[in-house]
Amino acid sequence: MKHTWISVGIVLLTAGFVLFAAALIAMRFDFSKLVTTETITNTYTIEEAVNRIAINTELTDIEFRLSDGDKIQVDCTGQKKLRHTVQAENGTLTIGMEDNRRWIDHLFFSHTLSMTVYIPSGRYESFSSGSRTGNFSVPSGLAFGSADIRGSTGDVSFGASVEGSLSVSVSTGDILLDNVTAETVSLSVTTGDIFINAVECRDALSIAVSTGETTIAETTCRALTSSGSTGSISMKNTVAADSFEIKRNTGSVRFDGCDAGRINVRTSTGNVTGTLLTEKIFVTRTSAGSVNVPATESGGICRITTSTGDIHLTIAGR
Repeated sequence: MKHTWISVGIVLLTAGFVLFAAALIAMRFDFSKLVTTETITNTYTIEEAVNRIAINTELTDIEFRLSDGDKIQVDCTGQKKLRHTVQAENGTLTIGMEDNRRWIDHLFFSHTLSMTVYIPSGRYESFSSGSRTGNFSVPSGLAFGSADIRGSTGDVSFGASVEGSLSVSVSTGDILLDNVTAETVSLSVTTGDIFINAVECRDALSIAVSTGETTIAETTCRALTSSGSTGSISMKNTVAADSFEIKRNTGSVRFDGCDAGRINVRTSTGNVTGTLLTEKIFVTRTSAGSVNVPATESGGICRITTSTGDIHLTIAGR
């Protein structure tokens, strides 16, 4: 009898697997269809004066837009079990999430929610945002005392001005800064590209990339520091009053009409090429590669070190 029940159990279990497989084939292996979700849209109008903004969400694309009026409006598209919360208290606009999903909802949930924040142009004391997954964009026309943006997976586009420090850190995704002014700028990405255009940084500009390309154009700062594991850095019309400090393990370094008081570049595998604006005293070293630099004897120190890579630099106008 015992063996009979075991045989029946095996038959039922096999039948269950067959039915489950058939259902997956019918859904073309779209696991999200196993979860029923109901989309809801809410609009919040903030009557209270706001001077600080704090956002902590997940699975949400967030876009800021300049509003025509003098009030903040937040349009949210969420789910019945995963909805946004919006409130203003003591001058702080706080945007969060209320998560009532079951374990199976977490397992198969694949939707990206959305939010649009319509905000009057002007200055705000502080801005902070943290998101697990989702793209994020802030346009020009806004000003902040400080700004701190952190994300797990998603792109960040930022165009506002910041009086103090601007910090952007993402794990997987691209970072774009366009027409930004700030005292200090700190950018960090694990896997993704960094694009910097028309940025005026009055003090230090710091860039850290694990795997990805870095592109900088029309930018000024006091000092630029860039580190990377895998990926090249390309700079055009970029000037630092004090210094460039650039390190790459695998990747090339390209200058196009750039300059700094002193320059220090170190790469493992990659070429260092391009054009500088003023004369430098070149100090170069490479294990396997060719060196071609001007025989100038004035200016700041330009120290270039590579393991496997060529060093070819020229001075503009010469």
